[in-house]
Amino acid sequence: MFKKNNSAIEKIQLEITRFKKENPELNHFVVAYSGGADSTLLLEALFQFKPDKLTAIYINHHLHANSNAWQEQCSQFCCSRGINFFAIDIEVLKRKGKSLEASARELRYKHLFEYLDEHSCLLTGHHQDDQFETYLMRMIKGTTLNGLQGIRRYRKLKKGHLLRPMLNIRRAEIVHELNTLKIAFIEDPSNLSDDFDRNKIRNNITPLLNHHFPNGSNNLVRTINEINQQLTFVHSEYESKIKEITCKGFIDESIKSIPVSLRRGLIKRLIYVVSNKHPSDFLISLILEQFDTKSFASKKLFEINKIEFWVFKNKIYFFEKLDLQINQYYGEIEFEVARDSVNVLPIEWSLNHLKVTNIKNINKIIPWNASRHKTLKNILNEKNIFPWLRSYVPLIYYKDKLVAVSNLCVSDLAREQIMGEKNYKVKWDVPLQPYL
Repeated sequence: MFKKNNSAIEKIQLEITRFKKENPELNHFVVAYSGGADSTLLLEALFQFKPDKLTAIYINHHLHANSNAWQEQCSQFCCSRGINFFAIDIEVLKRKGKSLEASARELRYKHLFEYLDEHSCLLTGHHQDDQFETYLMRMIKGTTLNGLQGIRRYRKLKKGHLLRPMLNIRRAEIVHELNTLKIAFIEDPSNLSDDFDRNKIRNNITPLLNHHFPNGSNNLVRTINEINQQLTFVHSEYESKIKEITCKGFIDESIKSIPVSLRRGLIKRLIYVVSNKHPSDFLISLILEQFDTKSFASKKLFEINKIEFWVFKNKIYFFEKLDLQINQYYGEIEFEVARDSVNVLPIEWSLNHLKVTNIKNINKIIPWNASRHKTLKNILNEKNIFPWLRSYVPLIYYKDKLVAVSNLCVSDLAREQIMGEKNYKVKWDVPLQPYL
C-alpha cells in the first residue's frame, strides 16, 4: 500500500494501478520521452512499476542545435535500464493558421499513435503546472465548454488509450524527486524564451500568481474536476438528444422543449458532431432564430466543412453537400417494360430518342389526365422533393419535348401515343430522407 504522503513516483504508480484495474487487457505502456524532468520521472516510475512491456519514444523535431545530443542522452538512460527505445525524426513545417508549436504537437502525436494497438497505452508527462498554464491560456484567448475541462486525464483512441497520470503533481515536486534520486534530466533553454504564448504565461504570469496565491494551482485542479463532473452529466444529456436528431436528419420544433440555457450548447455540439468543426455564435443563432418565426421559408442557411444546413417545411435538414456537376442529375433512371397503361411512356417510342437530363429547356408540362400546364416548381412542391435536390431532378425529353419529370409526372402527350398494354414505366428512387 502507498503511504498517505506519497512521493511523486508513488503518485504516478497509484494512478497507473487504478487505470490498469479499469483496463486489465493492457500489456504495453508507451512513454512520450523528451528527456525533460516530467517525462524522465514518468519513465522511471513505470520502470519501477515493472509492466509487461515498456517502450520510450523520443521525437526529434530538429528545432534545436542540441536535439541529437538530447536523443543520445535519452537513449543511454533507456539502455541503462533495459527499456525499449525508439527515436523518430520529423520535419515540422509551419502551417497556415497554426503555430509552429501546434504543428509540432499534431505531428508528434500522429507518430506516437502509430506505435499503439488495442492493448497499448500512451503516457505523457503533463503535470499540474501544465494544467494551470493551459487553463490560463485558454481563458485569456477564449475557449469552448470542452476547453474548460483543461488537459484531459484520459482519452480512448482509435487504437489503445492515452493517459496523463501526473496532472495532480507540481513540477517542483517532480524536480525535487529527480534530484533526490540523482537522476539527470534535460533543461530545454527554449522554455525560457517568450517567443511562444505558453512561455509568456509560464515565465511572467504564473510566477506572479503563485507568489500571491500559493494554492492557486491546487484550487484550479479541484475546480476542473468539478467542471468535468458537471460536464459529464451535460454531455450525456446532449449526446442522447444529438443521437435522436442525427437519426432523423433534421432539427424540428421539439428543440423548444430543451431549456433555453442548454439550447445553444446543444446546437453547437450538434454542428460539431456532424461537421467536425466548431461553429461561430452567428451560425448557432441563425438556427435558433428559425424557430422564433411563425413559418419557415425554404432556403439554404449555411454550409460548414461541406455540410449543408437547409430550411424546409418547418424543419432544418443537414447533410453532406451533393457532389454533382451542374449538368448532372440525381439518382438512376430506368425504363421498365410493364403491363400498365397509366402514367407511362409509349413502348413505340424508341429509347434512342429519349434523353435524360436536368437541363430545363422547358419549365412547364401538361400532366397525364390534366387540362392545364403545371410548372416544374409546382410539381416538385406537390411531390415534396427537397429543395436542394430540385436542380438535379432528372427530366425526360422525347425529340426535344419534355414528356416526364422523372417518375413524378408524365406528360399528357404520352397518353395520346399509348397503343397497347405494354409500355415503359419510369423508375426513379425519390430520396425521402436527406443523404448524410
